[in-house]
Amino acid sequence: MTAALAIAATSEILRFLVDEALRKTGQALNFTPPAVTIGSPPAGNTATPSVNLFLCQALPNSSLRNAPGFVRGPLGDRPSQQPLLLDLFYLASGHGPGSAREIGLGAAIETLQQTPIVTTALISTALRSLDGDPDPLRRALSDQAVIDGFESIAIKAQSLGLDSTAGLWIAAQAPLSPSASYVVTIAFKDPSA
Repeated sequence: MTAALAIAATSEILRFLVDEALRKTGQALNFTPPAVTIGSPPAGNTATPSVNLFLCQALPNSSLRNAPGFVRGPLGDRPSQQPLLLDLFYLASGHGPGSAREIGLGAAIETLQQTPIVTTALISTALRSLDGDPDPLRRALSDQAVIDGFESIAIKAQSLGLDSTAGLWIAAQAPLSPSASYVVTIAFKDPSA
């Protein structure tokens, strides 16, 4: 059951990472940091600075699934329940007036680059921060079973190319904004199964 929450939990973990980086950048530069949003990029030009994390594609990671030793027991047998192995493709984009937008995107890029592997402690801290959230769906992501389900999260920059990036912006029906793309590979196993 908790595997159904893995994608949403991953998005919240990324939001937490970027939000913390922007908070620290705001303190260092003495400015109000941009908000971090999850979902489709904002339609239309916005005067409010923000950094958006858009999950644009999710695919099974077949290379990890077939890797010897990764999802096999010590005798080479496959466990009864395979971990959920996914590649999640995100577009991080900056919105709002020039400098605030670009500082926000720069802080997001720096933190995602500096966090190629998300530690279990960071996963726990990020998801526990949702414990008091008024939204019951977000609050459900703070459950210990969800936290324990993550075996690994790896973040890697990805070059989409101009045509693919433009295609994403057209599909999102949003004005082109500076952006960076990432593939986030997760291994999640429901601890209750």
